[in-house]
Amino acid sequence: MPADSPFISFGRNGEDVVLHRALGHGATGRYVDVRPAQPTDSSVTRAFYDRGWSGVVVDPVAGSAAAFRRERPRDTLVDVLDGHLDEGAEIQFMVVGPAGSEPALAGVDLRRWRPWVLVLAGAGPAPAPPQEDRSVLDAGYEFCLFDGTSRFYVAAERADSLRAALSYPANADDDFVPARWHELAQELGALRSAHDEALEELVRWRGAVLARWSDAVGTSLGAGSSAGRGSHEVVRLREELAAMQATVSWRVTAPLRALQQRRLRAWR
Repeated sequence: MPADSPFISFGRNGEDVVLHRALGHGATGRYVDVRPAQPTDSSVTRAFYDRGWSGVVVDPVAGSAAAFRRERPRDTLVDVLDGHLDEGAEIQFMVVGPAGSEPALAGVDLRRWRPWVLVLAGAGPAPAPPQEDRSVLDAGYEFCLFDGTSRFYVAAERADSLRAALSYPANADDDFVPARWHELAQELGALRSAHDEALEELVRWRGAVLARWSDAVGTSLGAGSSAGRGSHEVVRLREELAAMQATVSWRVTAPLRALQQRRLRAWR
């Protein structure tokens, strides 16, 4: 996906929007995603993957490994970072999933592996750094943001350049499109195309029927003995046209009805 295309956010609470605001100036980078549930839905790293980034996915929920291999082949599924990243490799950000902060981070040496930004996604309702994040603070990270569900930290050596961009949640001034809206826009585009094709087909069918109708009317007027047969032909063609219109009208509106039903289900 081109870097200048609209940023499509998959994060449950716009966490990826905040990260993109702070780190999106780079062409590509590396992330570590700890305990993600799915490769796409509510993923903080999916949008970066689509833009050419890659990283390490650590300890995915049982059963999701196959989905990650299928949808995100550039990511590596591992249990630990050692042996999978070069010593001193830069990690632009690390996301720790909602399974909890301290247990998931217990095996990660934040003084050795220094992600520029650390996100404890879905970490809880407390707006201030809770006591269980003490290991993060002690490792030289500064608390930047609580967005209502997730907490953002920045490495002390990166704080001056990243602190401001990480200090407020995703909002209307950020140039992004929620993934659900993007999906609906694509579906609407496909429906418009199908709608236009169906209308063109209706015009062709109606033109053909009207031409035959005109011929039948002319025949009935020009031949007295065959007027009865001509009138029957006109009636038959009129019924044929009505049937065609009803069929095409149903085809034109069916996708719109399906989309409406899908939207109603999505918002329940």
